Amino acid sequence: MYPALSIDAGTAPSGEFMQVRVRTTSPSNRQAYFDWIEDELAPALREGGVTDFRSGRIIMGGNPNTFVRYTLANEFPAQGPDIAAAVGEREFARIIGREPGLLVSSEEYVYRFREDLSFTADE
Repeated sequence: MYPALSIDAGTAPSGEFMQVRVRTTSPSNRQAYFDWIEDELAPALREGGVTDFRSGRIIMGGNPNTFVRYTLANEFPAQGPDIAAAVGEREFARIIGREPGLLVSSEEYVYRFREDLSFTADE
């Protein structure tokens, strides 16, 4: 996990839904992607009022060029702040438009917590 690239509302997960974005870069674009998150995406999200955004990268047991970003939310689909309004539509489109050129693959998942299907240490 990269705490400096994250906006963490708390250490304990909260919210019924989790949206996960898995992005894989080429080895030559790994640092550029990291820099993009650090210098452009995370600051825009902070300025836009996002309160929960977590960023990490696969280090062991997978492709080290794979980044994982996730957000926890209480509703689906997650209706977050209007980032484009906060940073400007043109600037936000420029920031988001850079990502595809740095990737070789991308996947999106939405998970929902189901207490009746979940294990807890209390049981």
